[in-house]
Amino acid sequence: MAEASPFESALAKLSRAAVQWEHPLRGCTNDEIVQLERLFDSSLPETYRAFRSALGKSSGEFLRGSDFLLKHLSRDLKRGAQEMLEDEGEPQLPPHAFVFLMHQGYQFFYFHCGVDPDPPVYYFREREGTRKVAESFTQWFATMVDDELAAQ
Repeated sequence: MAEASPFESALAKLSRAAVQWEHPLRGCTNDEIVQLERLFDSSLPETYRAFRSALGKSSGEFLRGSDFLLKHLSRDLKRGAQEMLEDEGEPQLPPHAFVFLMHQGYQFFYFHCGVDPDPPVYYFREREGTRKVAESFTQWFATMVDDELAAQ
């Protein structure tokens, strides 16, 4: 039997915790993910597609208060991120940057599409600027799962 990937291990840990939550994890369909790619004119990375397939519509208690579910993803999210950068005098996002999560209107996460199936993740927070926070989306996801479950 093949060993689970780090992404699969983090998802399994999250799924076990979600059994106790009022709202279950609910993923996007492949068609919904394709529509998302069309909306943003981008080919989404493999690991992010897997993330959307697992919890694109409902994430239970995971990342509660953050805008990242399918219903939140629109061009407005990236526009809001661009405005934050502009307000802080930071360079604008590259054309193929995909803002996948915004929290409370003062911080966001993004990666670059079309380069890597498991791209590095970058984080911006007002008054702190932009920095790379994970070498891969998988690493970011696994860290977030551990941090969120430890806080519960």
